[in-house]
Amino acid sequence: MLVEYGRQDRPRLRTEALLPLHVPGGTGALHRRAGRRSDPAALDAIAAAFARHRRGPQDVMYLKENAELLNIVETTGLAAGTRLGRHYRAFHAGAPGFLAFFPQYYRFILSIAGDAEALGLAAGVAEGLAARVARLRLAEGEVSDLQRMEARRLCARHGIRVLQEDGGLDDRAIAFMSRPAAFAVPNRKAAYDLTHFIFYLTEYGRSRVELPEAVIGSLTNTGLIAMMEEDIDLLSEVCIALRWLGRRPPELWESYIAGDLADFEIFRTEPDDPAAQQDDYHPFLVANWHQAVAGAAAFAHAARPGRLVFRRRPENRCTLTEISQILLQLTRENRMTIGNLFERLPDGLSPRSRRVFETVGRSSPQFEEFLHRFCHRTLGVDVGAS
Repeated sequence: MLVEYGRQDRPRLRTEALLPLHVPGGTGALHRRAGRRSDPAALDAIAAAFARHRRGPQDVMYLKENAELLNIVETTGLAAGTRLGRHYRAFHAGAPGFLAFFPQYYRFILSIAGDAEALGLAAGVAEGLAARVARLRLAEGEVSDLQRMEARRLCARHGIRVLQEDGGLDDRAIAFMSRPAAFAVPNRKAAYDLTHFIFYLTEYGRSRVELPEAVIGSLTNTGLIAMMEEDIDLLSEVCIALRWLGRRPPELWESYIAGDLADFEIFRTEPDDPAAQQDDYHPFLVANWHQAVAGAAAFAHAARPGRLVFRRRPENRCTLTEISQILLQLTRENRMTIGNLFERLPDGLSPRSRRVFETVGRSSPQFEEFLHRFCHRTLGVDVGAS
């Protein structure tokens, strides 16, 4: 067994017995890559692909992809000395009409226009868009606090104030983030709300904010789940949020991001290739974002101009599913204890999932507390017959 038991059936991980998950390049990979420069030509090719080749502007995914890319390069300063804004001249010029026809997408449109101006296009259009958003009271139509905070931030960039009567927005966000136990359960929507609230409150790392220590606990639990799922996308966001709150993420998490990103591949495809519509662009963007925030080389993959597809190394990533199946069965048998869980793990997990679970266990001192919250959420719950 890889676990010893102490009082109250709490496991003490024997870290010397753990077999680490393979991280290409080793645990020092992040720091060894930090000295390598990003490739301006590759970043330019990626921006051109997003702006002109992957999708058309009438596709909401075009808006989402380009808003994400531009937000990353603008907030990190990666585009300094480049002319990425030129790829968005046509969209920028037509943004007022686009907003008039698609007001439901105002946050994407305003984000792209504002970042394009920050990347070299003439200012003024984005301010006019923000003024129209305020005049039409579009932000007041948002039912999500996260979207309301994003709208407030996008308009404030251009000196336009919205949602002035919603004085409790920040307090509600902080209360939501200050519940570590709630983030010890897989919930992707809540996890991404958590990281994005921190992005907006810190103005993407430009401002320091004082948040309750419980928020760090929530981020750590979220990171442990992301690591268990090998979710490089969410894990990168957690590490970025921790850094912007003045905390250093676990080295194993950041090394895993660096190693996994190194194995991404970028392909050039033909316009009628449907593969470009379903790829791994988002984890590629966010992992590179993390690298930039961590001081490592970002967007260093070679990329040629044209229609690009981003592919992550294929793996059978099923650790969380396998553990959940064991927990479900133990709950149905009314035998849910940490001790019984660990008795089932050797036979219940695939070899790869055992390595992942063991690596997650040694990545953070909060793992023991997380594991109890993760497992004991099922106690007293009727999960039905098998």
